[in-house]
Amino acid sequence: MRNGSAVASAVERLRDLLGPERVLIGSEIPPVYSRDMLTPNRGFPAPPQGWPPSAVVRADSTDTVVAVLQAAGDFGLKLVCWGGGTNLMGSAAALDGEIILDLSRMNRVLKIDRASRRAVVQPGATLQKVEERAGVHGLMLGHDPWTRDYATVGGSIGPDGLGYLAPRYGTMGQMVLGLTLAMPCGTVIEQRAAERTAGFSALHLAVGQEGTLGVVTEAVLRLRPLPEARKLQAFHFPDFASGFQAAIAIRELGPSVLDFIESFEGQRQMPGGGGDLRPTFYVAFDGAKRVVEAQAREAAGIVRSFRGRRARGGEAREYWDERHAIADLMARDASGHSKGDSFLRKIWFDYVHVSIPLGLVLEYRARALSIMDRYEVLPSEFALFAHPELINFYFLKPRPEGDVDGRRDLENAVEELIHACHAMGGGMEYCHGVGTRLGKFLPVEMGSGLETYDRIKFALDPRGVLPTLGRRTH
Repeated sequence: MRNGSAVASAVERLRDLLGPERVLIGSEIPPVYSRDMLTPNRGFPAPPQGWPPSAVVRADSTDTVVAVLQAAGDFGLKLVCWGGGTNLMGSAAALDGEIILDLSRMNRVLKIDRASRRAVVQPGATLQKVEERAGVHGLMLGHDPWTRDYATVGGSIGPDGLGYLAPRYGTMGQMVLGLTLAMPCGTVIEQRAAERTAGFSALHLAVGQEGTLGVVTEAVLRLRPLPEARKLQAFHFPDFASGFQAAIAIRELGPSVLDFIESFEGQRQMPGGGGDLRPTFYVAFDGAKRVVEAQAREAAGIVRSFRGRRARGGEAREYWDERHAIADLMARDASGHSKGDSFLRKIWFDYVHVSIPLGLVLEYRARALSIMDRYEVLPSEFALFAHPELINFYFLKPRPEGDVDGRRDLENAVEELIHACHAMGGGMEYCHGVGTRLGKFLPVEMGSGLETYDRIKFALDPRGVLPTLGRRTH
């Protein structure tokens, strides 16, 4: 995309409008803008230095966003939205030298409406900030991904993110009641905030679209009452199949957390890995104390019927307290703060997050382990997250200095795992989005729906100011 004269002209206009301190070029651009969390240790061929943008514009209002969209369109330039930089799939990276539209300064929680249980927030507000402000009023958002302290509201709406509390509270998109959306042509849509609306809802132009059809500049979010009680338990199972059957039964009780993790030897190479590798099931219930206690007792009974046993005291609490720790490591590595000595630079490490029909989960697990074995890649974890149909598979390979074969092995493994998912009628990436990492699989994932998306995209963004889903070129 790099067109030096066009970028210079756009920068000149934007600096006149916004001030020079909010439009950065060249050496003024901090290295953090050169990548998101699609880090160099992944199977994807990410350059060590990342993808430097042509410029960075720090927006602070809807009007600013509109001005940037108009300037980009007028000069034939492309934009990529940036929030917390936590996307794992390359959605926030300037892969083709695009201009970064940084929304992190639009980070205010504008209003907490306790009576209506709503929050009005800007897209750059972190999820943790929303939780803290809501908590003062006895409320909670309930979207709790492992990147909670870094991820922003806008960045979570884009891929329709899913966190630890999703079994009870749903995905991020299900928490959005209304929004303000700046369109590539400069039009601003204000979607009425309501539990349900008649006709077409502009929410569908934002939720799950990864910032490709419009830019969220404000959102109205549904809040929930803080639960009177939360009961978190951990159980060990003799094998994966037993825990899987227990998860299917416990899902019907309405848990707030459902996370079943089968660890492998590869886990010993991860930070804090090692120790007990038995399949472990974490389940929690939220709500009125007496109801929660009854649900927890029923869940314990189901566990026993499938040969599970309660884990040692404190294991469930450790899991909960450490659930965001990995994000700290990845954030430091992505921004260069780790000085090259983090675990991410010592291994090739990747993962797939797929949705598999319930009756085929055990077959998919067997196929996935076979694929790992063929490429001599070490499985780290095979897990069920939020629902028994949602699968996480983590894997790694030692990374000697100068090694590139390990990266190719991971890339080949990812391809086969996604192909196996599609062959079984499943869907790829239920929570992190497509980004560029998985863009090549979209024709199979979406089928003829991809052509429909492309037509909508062209109608709304004929000048191609915003990226295309999957960062595809036409």
